[in-house]
Amino acid sequence: MKTRLWYQPARNDFIIFWGLELCGVALAIVLQMEIGNYQSFVPLAWLVLAAVIAIGIAQIWRTRLTITASTLTFGRILASNAITVSWADVRGMTQRGHTFTIDTRGYGRLTMMCLVQAKQLRQVLATHGLVIDQKG
Repeated sequence: MKTRLWYQPARNDFIIFWGLELCGVALAIVLQMEIGNYQSFVPLAWLVLAAVIAIGIAQIWRTRLTITASTLTFGRILASNAITVSWADVRGMTQRGHTFTIDTRGYGRLTMMCLVQAKQLRQVLATHGLVIDQKG
C-alpha cells in the first residue's frame, strides 16, 4: 500500500519560504505601479508574478510524504533532494499541533508540518506500528 500526503517543511523553513513568496508578489505589484500605472501593462511585473506563483505551486506539489510498507520518502522541490528512510531506521516520532518530528538513525531529526492531513498522517503511521508521542 502506498500513501501520499502533502506536507510543509519545518516551521522556520515554512515561514521563510512563504514570506519570500509574499515578497515576490509585493515586488510584482511595486513594479506594476512604479513602471506603469493602473491602466498600462508591464510585462516584467507579470513575469515576476508568474515566476513566484510557479515556484509556490511547485513547493506545494513536490513536497509530498510517500509512505510505503518499507520506506518513508520526503519529496522536495528538486527530486534529487528527496530523503528516503526505511522503517527500521525510524526511532520514534513526536507531534506538537501540526508539527511532526521523526527521529531517524541516518538523518537525525526530520521536522515537518502537516497542515491539512495531520489526522490522516497519524492514522497511517499508526498502522505501521509507529507510536507518536504528543506534546503540548
